[in-house]
Amino acid sequence: MFPAQSQGIRGEIRDLNGEPVPYAAIFIKELTRGTTCNALGKFSLPLPEGSYTIFFRSLGYTEVTRTLEVGPEYTDLVIELPPQTYMIPEVRVSASGEDPAYWIMRKTIGLANYHLHEVLKYEAEIYIKGSALLEKLPRVIARRIQVENVKVEEGEVYMLESLNEVTYTAPNKYEMRVIASQNTLPGYTESVNPMDYVNASLYQQQVEGIILPLARNAFSYYRFSFDGTFLEGPYIINKIKVTPKRKSQQLVEGYLYVVEDLWCLHSADLRVNTIAGTISMQQLFANVIMDAWLPVNHKIGVDVDIAGVLANV
Repeated sequence: MFPAQSQGIRGEIRDLNGEPVPYAAIFIKELTRGTTCNALGKFSLPLPEGSYTIFFRSLGYTEVTRTLEVGPEYTDLVIELPPQTYMIPEVRVSASGEDPAYWIMRKTIGLANYHLHEVLKYEAEIYIKGSALLEKLPRVIARRIQVENVKVEEGEVYMLESLNEVTYTAPNKYEMRVIASQNTLPGYTESVNPMDYVNASLYQQQVEGIILPLARNAFSYYRFSFDGTFLEGPYIINKIKVTPKRKSQQLVEGYLYVVEDLWCLHSADLRVNTIAGTISMQQLFANVIMDAWLPVNHKIGVDVDIAGVLANV
């Protein structure tokens, strides 16, 4: 899928128990590009010869940084990610009794539109890899699908893989060129494009009818609580728990991680319950250039449970 090169980095990412960390992000500072390891924690990234600062990250783990020289051959790496530890500083206690998450969120919501349009233009190569496992398919639905000439089978894993070149021009113009793609998803059409979800931003007011926690009216729909901080390089990262005030298919729950003083997103781990099942969304951001933190890793999962159909996407 990627252009052939005779050198780069490859290896695996584990936790301290030796277990693989699936879909961890690898980001190259000097090239402002990266990749994602697979479900077994393995990765391979072709690179030109040179000196690089490489960040290895995954939600729930402490970031690991390596500086190394890439020579004429591949460099093999084994990266161990320690679990993330959180601190709750005493200075966070508010005299008014208000949870400190609220002033953090006020600042972040106030700057959401700025961060949404912070970068006027960029070009990026985006690698997408997805899979779908059909666990249960009722016979009546299977017969209907066969009539429509779409072949699906229980227990079968279907794959989608593509390498895309994207050009973004503010405020909301995206141009995409597919460099390479392959997929075995039954009934897949270009009208169902994963790039639609990648291009969406958590700084928006809504996405597909879902009210986001950084919307201007978020305090009407969500409760926020401060769950601690951790250090990542020179940055203080605040962990904020997001809880909807009522059950709704338009509201998410989970965690936002906010960079102190910049009041931008470091990462997000959210989920929403819909009529079709539970959708989980994880994003990792990186300081790409001059304190502009942009998303470099997306992970979307769907546990489908509707009309007797069970699937994991």
